[in-house]
Formats: sequence, structure tokens, C-alpha cells
Amino acid sequence: MSIRFMYQNLLAASMITPSSAPVGVVGGIVPQKTGSAEMFAQGSYTGDDDVQFTVEIDSISGGAEVGQATYRWKTSAYTSWVATGQTTKDYYLALEAGVEIKWSSGTGSDFAVGDNWTFNASRPRGRNNLVNGSPNEEWRSTGVASERLDIRPGAIINVTAACIGHHNLTEDAVITIIGHTADTWVGDPAYSAVIPWAADQIVFFLDKSYFFWRLQFEDSTNPDGYIRVANLFLGTYFAPARDVSADLVEEYSANLVNLTAGENIIGRHVRGLAHPLQLPFTSVGAADLAGFRAMFAAVHNLDAALPLWVCLDHAAPGQGVYFGLLGGSMPRRPRTGTRSALDLTFDELPRAAC
Repeated sequence: MSIRFMYQNLLAASMITPSSAPVGVVGGIVPQKTGSAEMFAQGSYTGDDDVQFTVEIDSISGGAEVGQATYRWKTSAYTSWVATGQTTKDYYLALEAGVEIKWSSGTGSDFAVGDNWTFNASRPRGRNNLVNGSPNEEWRSTGVASERLDIRPGAIINVTAACIGHHNLTEDAVITIIGHTADTWVGDPAYSAVIPWAADQIVFFLDKSYFFWRLQFEDSTNPDGYIRVANLFLGTYFAPARDVSADLVEEYSANLVNLTAGENIIGRHVRGLAHPLQLPFTSVGAADLAGFRAMFAAVHNLDAALPLWVCLDHAAPGQGVYFGLLGGSMPRRPRTGTRSALDLTFDELPRAAC
């Protein structure tokens, strides 16, 4: 055995371009206004990221009614207004990414300057889910024969581990990782390797540095009709010089939630099956102690506990691969010289039935 921890993910959602994803939705409108007009929003949102739209009346110099007043609009992705002086209409007007708006007149003046409306547009199965740490929120493709995730980090990155989490790929799937020196995929790339399939969690070890990356999926017999990935990792791993003790404990547990009627427990609901781990390290040198502490600090930052992958045996990456959280303490016991014993706990984040 040789344990490896994958916690230094180099990916951000903005780096990833999926070949496809289901269209998103437009949410409810929150008005802040004194005029009587009502605004409506609709559309099949095609943007990559969840955003908030703001629409504001910027002039009533030509009149305060629908068809006379003008508006401006922006989204949370922009620091300034995208367009100004646009005439209000009682039929749908396109903004961007499939989102449309219109107004209907009310009683009295329809608008006052500064009247505004906000609403959200989201892509529930878009690229953000690949790096948000939840096993229950996923990217989905709209096909299965040839789908891909193009990754443009903006710089050369060294990748020693790739993890594909909570997927639905079948055993017949062909999974390829590709690295290239240019953002073009015609002809032979600089690097290409087929990743062996494994159920639920896939990890693949390599040592390559490229500016552009691609994960390609070919799974034409997938009965779901789409490809699902809930978490994605490209980055480096931490491997202590001395392996985890043979006394490690690998549990199998159910994530149970009580069902109640009033104050009485009437049953339990299972929200997934997990593998909590107890990971004792009996002989840790000074360099590895620093490595463990760096990892512990990185996944316990001031905002939230961050998930990571654990591969219990890098020589058998098709089994013993888990995604979850390190426990909140790491007891250390001094040993001979500069060596230490450490105890880590790990709680797998199970995927609920989605």
C-alpha cells in the first residue's frame, strides 16, 4: 500500500468549458419600485455561471409609461452596465444567454427613475458543480457518444493526479485525459492517456505539465442518456514517505436521518452509504509532519472545511478511493528522535439518491 491525498485542486469553474450541459432557469423577480408597471422574465439560460440580473429605469424624459421610459441592465458578472437607454416594451426583449424581459402597464405612472428589478439565472447542472465540493450537485452532458471538459488554466500547470468523482460512466466508457501546448485539438496532442474505469470515484496518477487540458468521455451505451460528474480534480498529491499503519480502520456506515411525528421518532431515512476512515501513522518524519500540517491547514481554512480525495493504495487506484473531509483534530505523539505518530480521521461525503 501507499496512501495518497489529493487536496491541492488547481481547477476553478471559470477554467472549464463543457461540451454540453442542460439549459438553466430564470428565477423569481424581486422589485424595488414606486411605479405601477410589472416586469416579467423568462428564458432557457445558457450562461456558464449562475448570475443575478439587475434591470433599472434610467430615464422617463420621453414619458413614464411602457414604450416611453428607458432602462439599463447588468448582471453580477459585470462591473458596469451592459446597456443603457433601452426602451421598455410590452413584448419580450432579449438580454443575454437566452434571458428575456418585458413589462405590463399598471394604474397611474408605470415608472419612476430608479425603479429596479433583480432576478437570478442559474445552470443547475453546469460547470460550477464540478468544483463546489458537493457530491449531490453535478455537471451533466446532453449526450454520451463524445463529450468533453476543456480546461484552460491560463498558465502551465503540473498535474500529478486527476480525480473524477461521483460519476455515472459505465465499464464500457473510454475516458481520455489530454494535455497540449496550444488551445487547438486538431491532430495529435502532446500528451494523451486512457484513464482506467472504476465505479463511483476514479483517480489517475501522472506527472505532466501543460497549458491546456481536456477530459474526453465516450460512453455511447450509457443507459442514462447523459454523463454525470459531481466533482473534478486536477492537481498534485501528498504522499508521506511512510505509509499508513496496518491498523487503519475502514468502516461502512449509513448516513441516517430520523423521521419524526411530533416528538416521536417513527423511522429513519438513509441519505447515502459512507466509508469513515481511521488513519494512524506510526512513524512520521519531520518533512512529512510539515506536509501533514500543511494539508490540515489547507482543508481547514477560515471559511469552510474543504473536501479532498484519499487513495489508500496508489498501485490499485480502482478501489479504496474516497471523497470527504478530514476530521477536526490531528493528535501527535512524539517518537524516537524527530519522528512522530499521527492519528487522522476521514469522513466520506456520501452521495444521496438524486
